[in-house]
Amino acid sequence: FFFLLPVGTAAMGECAQQTLATGHSRSVLGLVCTVDAATVLTGSLDKTLRLHQRWDGSGEAVVWPQPHYVQRLALQSATGLVAAACGDGHVRFVHLGSQRLLRSAEPPLSAPVSAVCWACGAAPQLHLLAGLGDGDVVVWRVQYPVADGSIHMTIQGRLTGHSGAVGCVAAVAAAA
Repeated sequence: FFFLLPVGTAAMGECAQQTLATGHSRSVLGLVCTVDAATVLTGSLDKTLRLHQRWDGSGEAVVWPQPHYVQRLALQSATGLVAAACGDGHVRFVHLGSQRLLRSAEPPLSAPVSAVCWACGAAPQLHLLAGLGDGDVVVWRVQYPVADGSIHMTIQGRLTGHSGAVGCVAAVAAAA
């Protein structure tokens, strides 16, 4: 699969299109990139996460096979953490800087995770929202890094009331 992604300089107000060869064998449902566009992470129906260091696809991607499809991705840019919403009810985490798959949220949630979003905040106390296929939204407090470099997660709440799958979640900063 290929993506056409805008790259360019804001000062010139121009964009050039470059192609990213993802290497996935099925549809890509999630894509995040670093602010400098040097690193791209993609997630797919082919049950893989792929980390690309070059836009032109000439470098080898780091590939992490997953037990289920990857639906959405969300980047917490200050820490380099990416949350991956997975169809098996897990949220898995990749750290872009170390190129490591860190862990998944345990136990799995009650339904496929269909959306993820980092709330405004700073490490080590972060919040992650996860939309579920059963219409709920789970809110976690995420501590990263913990002393051993891992992630510690605690469910803070569950929002209910949607009649179908939650396809998108968003968070905004509180008014000062």
